[in-house]
Amino acid sequence: MDAGTGQPGVRMPIIFAAHGAPVLLDDAVWMAELASWAKAMPRPRSILMISAHWEQRPATLGAIRTVPLIYDFYGFPERYYETRYRAPGAPECASRVRDLFSEKGIPIADAPARGLDHGAYVPLVAMYPGADVPVLQLSMPGLDAPRLFELGRVSHDGMVDGRGVHETVGPVRLTGSGTP
Repeated sequence: MDAGTGQPGVRMPIIFAAHGAPVLLDDAVWMAELASWAKAMPRPRSILMISAHWEQRPATLGAIRTVPLIYDFYGFPERYYETRYRAPGAPECASRVRDLFSEKGIPIADAPARGLDHGAYVPLVAMYPGADVPVLQLSMPGLDAPRLFELGRVSHDGMVDGRGVHETVGPVRLTGSGTP
């Protein structure tokens, strides 16, 4: 049994949430849809979020600890700049991702003081409004699709060992957001 979900060998789904813009926080249908997704899936022990709003080479881990959000948008009403989402960081997940990337010879860096951008926190506000699931953000190290698929495969497959969910980090949901 996995301590995070109470289910044997849970493999968390990978989801893509096209987040659009911060104004979706006011869209009751969108908010309810993402909330229902979160309720329908096993609760993750942590979330590895990949947002199209952070492109940095090499692949870089941010929000390793709780840090302020990044309001990487302009010209919106003031209330969107007042959104708070103080999710705990996911240092165990960061360590596992570092190990996985190193094993495959994939360069990885840390930006521990970088907060979650709106591509990361807007969907999470809908899915886990209590900000009670640790979150780690991974940058996109470019726009080369085969390379991005490889990063996703390494991240996902490496979170699962022969017995099911990797014991160190438990069930981790990989989430991407941006524009398809």
